Amino acid sequence: MKHQAPFKVALLGWDHPHAPLLLRSLQNLGEVRDVYIWNDAGGRLPPPPVTGKVRLIASNLAALLAVDGLGFAIVCTRTSQLFPVARTALAAGLPLLVEKPAGLTSREVARLAEIAERSQTPFAVFFGQRTHPAVRDAKRQIGAGLLGRLLTVEAKLLTTQVQFRSPQSWLFRHSEAGGGILTWLGSHYLDLIPHLLEDPIVAVSARLATRSGEHIDVEDTAALTLEFQSGAIGTFHLGYILGGRGSGYNNPHGFESQITCNGHTGRVAWRGTTSRSLVWEDWRGSDHGRHRGRYRLPLSDSYGGPIGDLFFRHFFSALKGEREMPATLRDAERVLKIIEAARRSHLRLRQEKV
Repeated sequence: MKHQAPFKVALLGWDHPHAPLLLRSLQNLGEVRDVYIWNDAGGRLPPPPVTGKVRLIASNLAALLAVDGLGFAIVCTRTSQLFPVARTALAAGLPLLVEKPAGLTSREVARLAEIAERSQTPFAVFFGQRTHPAVRDAKRQIGAGLLGRLLTVEAKLLTTQVQFRSPQSWLFRHSEAGGGILTWLGSHYLDLIPHLLEDPIVAVSARLATRSGEHIDVEDTAALTLEFQSGAIGTFHLGYILGGRGSGYNNPHGFESQITCNGHTGRVAWRGTTSRSLVWEDWRGSDHGRHRGRYRLPLSDSYGGPIGDLFFRHFFSALKGEREMPATLRDAERVLKIIEAARRSHLRLRQEKV
């Protein structure tokens, strides 16, 4: 079944730092007509504003899902609630866009995928960085043979310290979030790198730590070594590290990140979503040398800025049957399997003292 804009959208969840940003996206997007919000925050947060396209705010999930003519739903809840809420929305027959990581465990996500595939219900996961024009260009260059034989990958993702991110939040409780920075932010890169290379991660070793000094029970720093199906190896360093970059979750200055892919005949480097350029080196033939692609991106206060808008529009095209979903539940399942393997590796390595 194909779904057409303008859409009536259910935003399922308000107790999540991305929910107000997602509402802003829906307000900005011309493809969205009406928004209906399920408020799962109780009295813990100020209620959603009844402005613009917002038509209804309900505390009863069943009543919200019974609204006539809903085109799709966005599931944006605590990670511990993603699976039951998404399963309920699937039972109502709604196409879904769900916040990463799509569940507490890979097993939960696999069960959701089976339900969605059996019912042929469209379902995407919000791995928004896939739609950055630099990422699309890098993927095309790599697919055309720029790297030759892949040798190594280096990735880094540093962001603001836990103290600037409301350490009392559910995001830093394992029972609610399922993990720390590896799940919350690292999942983006663990999805993006194999997507860029079309080379799955098949093995991982890791060390995780909690170094913030705050009262949290999840990792806030991690270092991973990755092995790809091709035999190439990679490293990924991430952490809530930066002390002078401001606070909040929509903070473009609060990140320092990079992915560099090194091959036998070239290399490509990208400095993350806040970068407007891509650098590559081609050591083959007449195109030999260093090159830079630059990207003009429109101003946007949506979730993820203009890249978030691009992701939504890709999702809308997929709902209309014009292209494949930008990121699927099976992608999210693979990411969580990598994260689970990293945690098992950490527990084993803790006993191998030097």
